[in-house]
Amino acid sequence: MRNIVFSKFFKKKGPESIEDRIRALGEFGIGLNPNRTVEQMLVSLEREEHARDPILLFVELGSEVEVGEHAGERFCDRLWHFDTECIEGHGDYRQIAERMAILAGGAMPIADITDHVDIEASTAWLRFTLDGKMHDWTAVVDDDWVDPTILGRFANLLAARKNGFRFSYLDLGGQDCVLGCLKATDLKRLRNVTGVNWQWLEASKIP
Repeated sequence: MRNIVFSKFFKKKGPESIEDRIRALGEFGIGLNPNRTVEQMLVSLEREEHARDPILLFVELGSEVEVGEHAGERFCDRLWHFDTECIEGHGDYRQIAERMAILAGGAMPIADITDHVDIEASTAWLRFTLDGKMHDWTAVVDDDWVDPTILGRFANLLAARKNGFRFSYLDLGGQDCVLGCLKATDLKRLRNVTGVNWQWLEASKIP
């Protein structure tokens, strides 16, 4: 069950548009990428559905364009709608590492990313460098489920850099979640503005 506490912002008098909500998120560095539009988002969900559930905006911002010449491109680099059942073979952990680096927006400039995934042999690992240091992480293999400790390690890695940013996440009550990156001082304000229960990313909290 989603834990939603509607704030005054989402219950203000009169109609509230998706555009209004996106503008309000701008103070947290969350917004549409260049050449992305609200109309592209509305291919999946109508405005009435967004009006009923503010979490849907975060899900859509963290997703990809579904149709047209921009299909497959992301709506927002600061959010990621993440399905934890996503590990099938080589490259999957590398893609996770690349996305986490994009979410961090330059606050965690990892490089030289390689991985290995062999489900049948129950072996998986992820390697990359950060500030010239090699990180070599072994991942637990559980069919096609992600090893949640990998996400937790990224959270710890960013927090340890003490650059004012931390990874956040929004529990969707199933096998997926929305990942983000915020200034360490912004979590409480984001909750107050949206009424949505964002949390800091920790390995123990990943679905």
